[in-house]
Amino acid sequence: MPEKPPPEPNDLPGVVLYNEDMAPPALLDEWLRERNMVHRTIRTWEEGVPDDPRDCAWVVALGASDSATQREPSWIPDEIAFLGRAVDA
Repeated sequence: MPEKPPPEPNDLPGVVLYNEDMAPPALLDEWLRERNMVHRTIRTWEEGVPDDPRDCAWVVALGASDSATQREPSWIPDEIAFLGRAVDA
């Protein structure tokens, strides 16, 4: 990734990676709203993952019935790669 100056953490939303329609982020979403924590919920199976984890103040990856060892659907390896980049950021 090209170098860019780090934004202030408070200027960025958090991201909730929502991985399965049957497992919504209801309690987490409510908890975040109660604390005025700005965030975006992404339906990974429809929207994919964000391009750059440095654009997120924090990331939460919710579970799914699909296994992290699967290569399909394609959002699984994409999300694993994104989370790796987030850890390195």
